[in-house]
Amino acid sequence: MTDANDIAGYWTGWYAYGTAADDQRIPFSAFLESVAELEFTGTTLEPNTFAAPMLRELSADVMGEMAGESVIFEKLYHPGPEVHQAHIQYLGRLSDEASRIFGEWHVGTGEDFLSGHFEMVRLSRRTAEADAIFSVESPTFQLPDELTRPSTPPDTDGEDTQS
Repeated sequence: MTDANDIAGYWTGWYAYGTAADDQRIPFSAFLESVAELEFTGTTLEPNTFAAPMLRELSADVMGEMAGESVIFEKLYHPGPEVHQAHIQYLGRLSDEASRIFGEWHVGTGEDFLSGHFEMVRLSRRTAEADAIFSVESPTFQLPDELTRPSTPPDTDGEDTQS
């Protein structure tokens, strides 16, 4: 898979309701993985702007595909109090250097139809080399010998052992 066809990695971005330049932008982060040629899955994390106030952040799964410079994916929020379960469609364009995706999103139909625009920028590519650098193995701890041997408690029966 060439770099232009691989959007795996860590991304940061925003989405907004509507298409005006001054619309409020909601930030998000995303991790995308290639699952087949030109297909990907991933997860997103964003501040809660519509669900129950007890939720600070909302996470979602994404699944999509690429066709040339077009990137099409669907986002579905993980269940939670007052978190809708509608499938959100994203239609975007991938930049020539595969470091930016921008476009529009929409969800619902009729009176429940919402739409807006989005943009996301790649923070890093996911590669085997990066995975090796960022992988963390659990350290193995070994206690010093003097701590691993059981010690004999001092004689505390109250008798004087000195002569």
